[in-house]
This record gives sequence, C-alpha cells and structure tokens, in this order.
Amino acid sequence: MAVDRSPASPRSHRRRAAYRIAPLAACRCVLVFVALAVGVAGCGSAGTVHMLAAMRPVPSASQSVPSSGGTAGAPSAGGEEAARPTAPSPAVKLPLNRAIGQMLMSHVSGLTASPHLLARIRAGQVGSVILYRENISSDRQLAALTSSLQRAARSGGNPPLFIGTDQEGGSVRRLYQAPPTMSAREMGATSHPRAVAERQGFATGVHLRGLGINLDFAPVADIPTSAENFLQDRAFGRSQRAVEEGATGFAVGLSRARVAGSAKHFPGLGAAGPLDSDFTVVNITASKASLRGSYGPYRDMARGGPTVAPLIMVSDAIYPNLDSSNVPAVLSRRILRSEIASAQLTGRVMITDDLEVPSVERYSDAAVRAVLAGENILMFAQREVSSARAYDAIRAAVASGIIPAALVDAAAARVIALKQSLQVASR
Repeated sequence: MAVDRSPASPRSHRRRAAYRIAPLAACRCVLVFVALAVGVAGCGSAGTVHMLAAMRPVPSASQSVPSSGGTAGAPSAGGEEAARPTAPSPAVKLPLNRAIGQMLMSHVSGLTASPHLLARIRAGQVGSVILYRENISSDRQLAALTSSLQRAARSGGNPPLFIGTDQEGGSVRRLYQAPPTMSAREMGATSHPRAVAERQGFATGVHLRGLGINLDFAPVADIPTSAENFLQDRAFGRSQRAVEEGATGFAVGLSRARVAGSAKHFPGLGAAGPLDSDFTVVNITASKASLRGSYGPYRDMARGGPTVAPLIMVSDAIYPNLDSSNVPAVLSRRILRSEIASAQLTGRVMITDDLEVPSVERYSDAAVRAVLAGENILMFAQREVSSARAYDAIRAAVASGIIPAALVDAAAARVIALKQSLQVASR
C-alpha cells in the first residue's frame, strides 16, 4: 500500500506529519466473537443490493447530492441525525448513485471531517475512507472522528463505512503506540511465525476496532526476491514459507477481531527491487511462471476461509508478462480475471492501491478503467476531490453506456456483503 511521501521518512508512509497515539485505557470491553461466513459469490441480482437489516431507506437519486466540484454547505439545521427514516426490510434496491459511492474510498483531510466530505457521505457518494497520521492526534480524537464519519453515513440512510488504515507493524504504523509491536520481518523470523503473527494480528484488530477502524491494509503478502527490495521490514521474509506463515497468521488474527484484512500487493511487488510504485512507474519484468509461483501466500490465506484477508489490494505496478498492454495491474481486466483465479481469490473484494500515483495518473479515465477491469473499491488516498471527480466520471460512464450498471451493482453488493459479514456498524 502507499507510503508517506516525505523523502526523509523511512517507509513511514506518505507525506504525513507524525502524531503519536495515547495508549488506550487498561479496561476494555470484551469482544464477543461470532463465526461468520461471507456469501460474496451470490450477492443478489443486478440492480439490487442487499443492505444491512438496520439500514434505513435512502432518498431518491435526486435528493441530497452535493456538487462534487463545488464547496458543500453546512449540514441541515436538524444536524446529521435529523429526519432519520424508519428501518426497511433487509433487502432494498440501492439507487445507482449510492451503489457508485460504495465503490469509492476517499482521503480525509485533517483531524476532523470537512463539511463537504460529510455531505458526500450522507449523499451516499463515499462508501469508505482511509486514515493517515495527519488524521490522528489521540485515541479520543480518533474515536470521535470515526464516529462522526459513521453518523454521516447512518443519517443519510447508507450502509456503514469501511474505515481503513495501514497498521502493518514496524516502519508502517499509523498508530505508533498501538499493536502490532513487531514488524512483519520480526514475526516471520520467529520459530513459530504463524502463531506469533496471529497474536499480533488479533491484538491489532481489537485495538483498531475499539477506535472505530474496521479495515487494516495488511498483511503484506509479497515475497522479496532480493535484499534491496523496497519493502524491507514490511515483508515477513524472503522465503515462501515465512511469508505464508506470517501473512496468514496475521490475517487470521484480524479476522478473529472482526477487522477486515487486505492482503497486498497482488500480483506481487517482490521483484520490484528498490523501486516503489508510489513514487515512480515500476515495470516488473518477472516471467508469468515466476509471478504465479509467488501466489502461495494468497492461496494459503484463501484456504483459511472467506473472512481471512477478505480484501485483496491490487498493485499499481506494470506486469508486461501478465498483460502485454502494459497498463498498471489496477487497470488490467486480464490480471483481475486470470491471475485472481490462478491465486484462488475469486469472490474476494478487490481494492486498488492508491490511484493517485505516477503509473495511474497518466490515464485521464483511470477510474472508469478500474471499474471495467473488475475492481470493487477504488482508493483515492491523497486528495478528497479525487474521489469526487471519480464519482462524477463513473456516473457519466454509466449514463453513456460505457460502464454497465449491473457491473456497479455487483461491485456494491460484494462490498456491502462483506460489511454485513464483519458486522460493521455505523456507530
């Protein structure tokens, strides 16, 4: 996943100021765990999305939709909780404009959500957000931020949000004083990496969920082919066994805490060497056989069941031996069809890595391409306006027939089914 853009930052992720998190209070509510099975393969017919039973009917597509290009006003006089509709039946038709919103993950600017972002969430134009260090100053502040975001979704009658962050351990931790207490490399180097990683993943999930974060962009499933690989301590090791054991263990731990794990960066950045696709266009010229040989960690997680790493983050590098058109993997229908099937990941939610990177920004229609390729969630991690522009582009492409409406409906259904399985709540 994308990293802080500060050149001086040792893999600390994107250009974010470092904020430290105060430790959680010692007394914590005990989580009750329920074994859940995700039914993402058959999420309903085109045009219909099965929403959570506790959700309310949504307004028509013409209501409460702020202009993406302008500045939204303050919430209505009644506040975010005003005029909340009554609960509907478990299955309702989600209007197309709100189905598009379920496919979009937005950047959040600052320690509090802007009125414009809250208005877009209420209107159903945003279904997920990503948080960085710039969004965090303390446990209390973070809990208040996530709560305000979920209230906006609830007050608009929308499904709850996925609220995600990168809490891998080691050099990539948005919450400095929170688990995991070990880096992936340290976990993979232990004598029992699967058990150690599972404990670390569970502790991480409990902490995140207590603060309103329900999605962790972890574990890293890449197998570095050289010591110069840019991932460094983010990888569980350089052997397939170490990565399989560590990645699967961490993903199982997150699943036990009912936090969605997102394994990354498919089809792999192990052969990227020192080049990081967040900063430059990366061509990975490894052979198809070599790349497919590195899918072992994904297959191992798949054998753990549908709740173990239920999201797969797709790389923004270019793989000419997987797709000769030389488009980034996040925009490649060929990779999202044949390679996902080869890795036994069919049915999981496909999420892009950040689309605001050099390899993708060369395509003015990147959002439309990503939808057509088969992505379910499109991540815009740097600017709020980028997700707003993507919303407009996708809506226009559906209206003109470039994107089949059924494709959007199916993607939204898959995302909502996963939220249901995790009992994501709009707190």
